[in-house]
Amino acid sequence: VRAETAGPSRRCRITTDVSVACYLFMDQPVPPRMPELSKVALRRFINGQKHRFTPEELLAASAGPIARLEAYPEFQSARTVLLYHSLPDEVDTHALLTRWQGRKRLLLPVVDGGDLRLVEYTGPARLAAGVFGIAEPQGPTFTDYASVDVAVVPGLAFDSQGRRLGRGRGY
Repeated sequence: VRAETAGPSRRCRITTDVSVACYLFMDQPVPPRMPELSKVALRRFINGQKHRFTPEELLAASAGPIARLEAYPEFQSARTVLLYHSLPDEVDTHALLTRWQGRKRLLLPVVDGGDLRLVEYTGPARLAAGVFGIAEPQGPTFTDYASVDVAVVPGLAFDSQGRRLGRGRGY
């Protein structure tokens, strides 16, 4: 999936189709169009493609997207940023969290039953494994949603309209 800035607002625009989203982390060449797949089949296909990479390759592939995120003026000027604590097969956010802790208010999602709530990230010592094995911050629920300047959301794929294909849990 390739991200580009679009127009004077410099908002992120996704330029490839969901069916080619297996070309990970924004730096891979886009292949010829693939046939339409169901969400389940597409998730299975993308996960299979991700398993072709070593953990070291996936970590190295995260550098470009993270650098581009940090270069966006919206990120640079943001005071409050909603992120995610990455799983091994996602764009790695661990160094990003460390780098910006104390310089921005960083929020991470916490699974609470069938819902997500936001909690401020205050460092790795305050993380605990959540329901799906994802490291989640401990603390009070953050509810000042209007103050979130930038939200960074993981996904298996995004289509040309920016719609997200997640892992299938409905979050």
